[in-house]
Amino acid sequence: MVEKALQTKLQQPNFVLQNFGLAAQNEQYNWRNGAVAHNASKLVADALGLGGAQLSLDAACASSVYALKLACDYLHTGKADMMLAGAVSGADPFFINMGFSIFHAYPDHGISAPFDSNSKGLFAGEGAGVLVLKRLEDAKRDGDHIYALVSGIGLSNDGKGQFVLSPNSKGQVQAFERAYREAASLDSSITPASIEVIECHATGTPLGDKVELTSMERFFEDKLNGSATPLIGSAKSNLSHLLTAAGMPGIMKMIFAMREGVLPPSINISAPISSPNGLFGQATLPNEVLPWPDKAGNSTRHAGVSVFGFGGCNAHLLLESCSETAVKSPTSSKMVNASEQPMHITGMAAHFGQCSSINQLAERIRAKQNLFTPLPTQRWKGINKHPELLAKYGIEHVPQGAYIDQFDFDFLRFKVPPNEDDRLISQQLLLIKVADEAIVNANLKPGSKVAVLVAMETELELHQFRGRVNLHSQLAQSLAAQGVKLSDDEYQALEAIAMDSVLDAAKLNQYTSFIGNIMASRISSLWDFNGYQPLPFRLQSNQLIAVLMWHKTYLPWAHYKSH
Repeated sequence: MVEKALQTKLQQPNFVLQNFGLAAQNEQYNWRNGAVAHNASKLVADALGLGGAQLSLDAACASSVYALKLACDYLHTGKADMMLAGAVSGADPFFINMGFSIFHAYPDHGISAPFDSNSKGLFAGEGAGVLVLKRLEDAKRDGDHIYALVSGIGLSNDGKGQFVLSPNSKGQVQAFERAYREAASLDSSITPASIEVIECHATGTPLGDKVELTSMERFFEDKLNGSATPLIGSAKSNLSHLLTAAGMPGIMKMIFAMREGVLPPSINISAPISSPNGLFGQATLPNEVLPWPDKAGNSTRHAGVSVFGFGGCNAHLLLESCSETAVKSPTSSKMVNASEQPMHITGMAAHFGQCSSINQLAERIRAKQNLFTPLPTQRWKGINKHPELLAKYGIEHVPQGAYIDQFDFDFLRFKVPPNEDDRLISQQLLLIKVADEAIVNANLKPGSKVAVLVAMETELELHQFRGRVNLHSQLAQSLAAQGVKLSDDEYQALEAIAMDSVLDAAKLNQYTSFIGNIMASRISSLWDFNGYQPLPFRLQSNQLIAVLMWHKTYLPWAHYKSH
């Protein structure tokens, strides 16, 4: 489409927009790769020939520990005998760093320095980590090499706060409380006072680091019972921020530090910050290699790992050392039978095609009517007017479908700025509306321990953002390669038209729309829910919200009306 428009604009019918990068012009692409990001676990399972459950999730920076918790639940309920819990970060660095610049979180001085007063933000890193998990008694029986034990995991959501992207100490403290409550239920000797080291989330953003230290002080200050304050650190000073895989370096750092009895320092810290009352600060932040700070009365070493994700996904993991010669006896516990706890659907809402409610859908079904309508005018941005382009991709005619052309949205009710230049993408707006209707239908109360689970695929509009950015260099290279000369003013005007035809320049809210877990976080924030979100495992309340929405592929350019 862009190439055809440029041919017309330049009056050059043979103008060719060159491919971005080094790809050959005749290279064949598999367009399914554009949506592969949400299916990473299936690719791994298929490649390794694994036949059990495979689930992909997005809990932002807390994804690694959320995955670990989900794996533990599968083992605990007997649904699996071995689980792989992994996390990977390989996002487009340009997109990520531009996003953090928009959030004012990109360090212009070029240093990753968590917990330092001179820190200005974070760098994004890349990598992957995988943990193989088994029940302790099974691992002992099979003679497995046991690196460490999982003592407890606490998950929470921030709920209502100042802004959906701002960290909230309340939610972080709840994650601590739930982790230690779970650990104590299995081993009463595991308490906050027994923890020797905490690997912190500590991204290097001034607000985030300050809130995290405050949260730790709020939780630990009256629970140490005279024992030493845990030492703290962050592997992000060494590796930068691995985003969705952020917890994996810290988990592995703690496992090997406990095994070796040596604690690596955090680096790049010249002026450490402190918690409000000074419980955590310079004295607890080693800047050189130290022996592991064993506490008197601990028969094994204990560490905590915190990961706090964008939008308020919080997780705190408790780890315990395990030597080959002295593996602790597993605590006998009855296997949980999930079928013993039936779930009930207590609320429901939907918007399917032109039916904006369950009742409208029921009426159309009873009347034996379909919901198909012609393609909305702006949906395909004019490509539907070019059958020769559609034919290249095997599309003989523009399909009808249960499209959503527009829907009502109360910007004031949902606390979303009605700014057309910086708006959430349509699927997020629609989900907020439908989820709110389901919550009201279920008569849930604000502040409840309710989980918000959202099933979705990769937001394909993300590729349009990258296409817009690529045009900046594509256009210049293509003009030069074909000898087309323009004045500076002509080129700037042509570039602006071409780039805007693909997608408007992304701003803050549009960037957050590309982060999958933000959809669940916005609902949790609106209703001050503090349960787990946004992934598919057992809920921590006795209520289940059923939110039904049409496949999001039909929504990217749906119109909405405010009232």
